Amino acid sequence: MNPLNDELFDDDHLREQIKKLDKMSREEQAKWAGRVLKKLDMIIADPNLSEEQRQGLEETFSVSRAQLAGLALSVWLPFGTPRKIIMLICLIVGVYNVFMGNLWYLLLLVVVAFFSPRLLGELSTLIGEFQRIHPGKK
Repeated sequence: MNPLNDELFDDDHLREQIKKLDKMSREEQAKWAGRVLKKLDMIIADPNLSEEQRQGLEETFSVSRAQLAGLALSVWLPFGTPRKIIMLICLIVGVYNVFMGNLWYLLLLVVVAFFSPRLLGELSTLIGEFQRIHPGKK
């Protein structure tokens, strides 16, 4: 069960892969980290694992998962040209109309923030911390 390739997938191998990322662009790094993180999460969430195996995997990959999460959410601009164009159009229309006195277009500037992987990551972290501090009724 190796998400990267057919080699043995362990924490040391993953750390070596992370060190080789210098040759990739920032966007490629973030995409790669997101893919590997999803595969790691799938491995850890495997229903055939016992609780001890799951905890062992979580402990083994905890540092690497944190590094991958940081790398995946380090990009400010969205992935893909169409998303960047939509973000730019929303930004230009929003700023122009705010300067023209149409303050309702400030909402469009809020929409622009939701295109950024980094801002969404920070927002989800804040929501998660808030939910841990103030657990709701179930």
